[in-house]
Amino acid sequence: MKRLILLILIVLTVILLSGCTNLFFRIDAVVRITKVELTIIGSLKVDYTLTNVGNTEIDYYEIDFKGKCSDNTTISDWTNGLNVGPGETRVDYTFVSIGDKEVQQLYISAITLKNYNFGTKYITGIISPVPVPYNP
Repeated sequence: MKRLILLILIVLTVILLSGCTNLFFRIDAVVRITKVELTIIGSLKVDYTLTNVGNTEIDYYEIDFKGKCSDNTTISDWTNGLNVGPGETRVDYTFVSIGDKEVQQLYISAITLKNYNFGTKYITGIISPVPVPYNP
């Protein structure tokens, strides 16, 4: 009986020390707005990066954008994407509809990250706020 317990403890220790990520998944990402341009069609072209800093695949992501306008109103829009592996960075762009509004600042208000096997993570707050236009 003592041998069995010792064997189980050794196996568990080896699994933990070997970095078995399937036991402890972490879905996480860093998202940044990298450029914002006003287009001639009444929208903003928003370039962004999403870096998977977790240890499991991001099967689906959704990014919600909000903009503060000169008349103290807000606009909102969203984009989504698929399949970003651990350590990978997705460089992409989307268009945010602004109508006749004058947007002064754009930011990410929420991020949804999904792994179909392990679950969903929600990140909220004012993320990566930038002035409009923005071209660092």
